Amino acid sequence: MKAVLRQTGLNADNLRAWEKRYQAVKPSRSESGRRVYTETEVQRLSMLADLVRQGHAISKIAQKSDEELLSMLQKSKPSSNASSRVTQTGSAESTEAFLSAMEKFDLPAARVIFGKIRFLTSPRDLVFDLVPRLMFLIGKKVIERKLTISQEHAASEIIQGYMKRVYEDLVIHEGTSRKPKKFLFCTREGDLHDFGLIMAAIACRFEGHHTSYLGRNMPATAMIEAIQSTRPDAIVVGLARLSEAEERVRISDYLEKIDREVRPNVEFWLGGSGADLVRRDHLSRDVWIFETIHELEEKLKTTAPGGI
Repeated sequence: MKAVLRQTGLNADNLRAWEKRYQAVKPSRSESGRRVYTETEVQRLSMLADLVRQGHAISKIAQKSDEELLSMLQKSKPSSNASSRVTQTGSAESTEAFLSAMEKFDLPAARVIFGKIRFLTSPRDLVFDLVPRLMFLIGKKVIERKLTISQEHAASEIIQGYMKRVYEDLVIHEGTSRKPKKFLFCTREGDLHDFGLIMAAIACRFEGHHTSYLGRNMPATAMIEAIQSTRPDAIVVGLARLSEAEERVRISDYLEKIDREVRPNVEFWLGGSGADLVRRDHLSRDVWIFETIHELEEKLKTTAPGGI
């Protein structure tokens, strides 16, 4: 529940009321009695929270479908002129066309459509607004059996390919008033989930920092070599919670090996569903764990010039 509150900006009293009085979501319970929220439920709560902040009464929107909430959010985005309204409409229509192409497993059409989406939105809106909502809709269609797992993976590859283009297009502007920091990005060996990692790398580049994106499935020995060669101020490691069959190295073993071999002033910035498994007391350096890209952006904005 604490994690959900941080991600949605709600307080505990509001969340309990939304669940009990309005049945906005119906979380399950763990064996110890704690609420357990799915990613879909967290996304739904985030949409409800955004709409309430815009002036909608929770009593009026709590029972609306996820699609209706998403549509309300898209229509409520501020627009200063007719041109921006046309752009928003075109983006929404292209999103629907992309999902339709994926349902037909028409990958060439899906690539062309997403290419158009990229040019209908700003890079920041694409990465931090449109893509998360699109991935939410894709996941929902999988649950509803309108898309298969293979179609979901194909869609993710298309989207991630364009996100990497956004990342490559961002460059550091020389002569800025503050000294940019150096970040190194990876996931551990066996971890193939780097969707959130590329978003984190883009966030760092948006804030004007130097980044080296090593990508997924990086062995600890290779990561140590990269750190020693590039001398970053911090490493950003995406940590997915893997099944026993998937996990090739434990999170604690991976981080502790790197911790022993690199200079002590390199910070560990850790995100992902497995970050709560990190044993901070086993590491000799500062560790910062973030749950959302928004938290990362806020951290980057307050990072003092001259050192992390």
